[in-house]
Amino acid sequence: MKRISMIVLMVLCLGALAQSSEEIEVTPQPRTVQCAPAAAVFAYLVKGEYKEVPFWMADDAFTKSKYVLLVNAKTKTWTLVQYDEKNACVIGTGENHTPIYNGPKV
Repeated sequence: MKRISMIVLMVLCLGALAQSSEEIEVTPQPRTVQCAPAAAVFAYLVKGEYKEVPFWMADDAFTKSKYVLLVNAKTKTWTLVQYDEKNACVIGTGENHTPIYNGPKV
């Protein structure tokens, strides 16, 4: 019974998403992305001024590149980087990051 309830809930949610996506107006936002050789980018972020360490990593299924979120727990800075074997591009940076998952480490 629990499984059937979950399936019904998923179908209802997907239906709502499909309906609402037709009503959403998407507007592209211009963004300047800085890219450089991957080794130089990571050396600057990890060993340089920011002293950030990898906090989260993921593979991009479409571009075959990877993403990493680097953070400094003390200063609360963060940097999101998309990279491959050769180049790394800084997608976003900021301050005041807050981890929201406090469960068991996986």
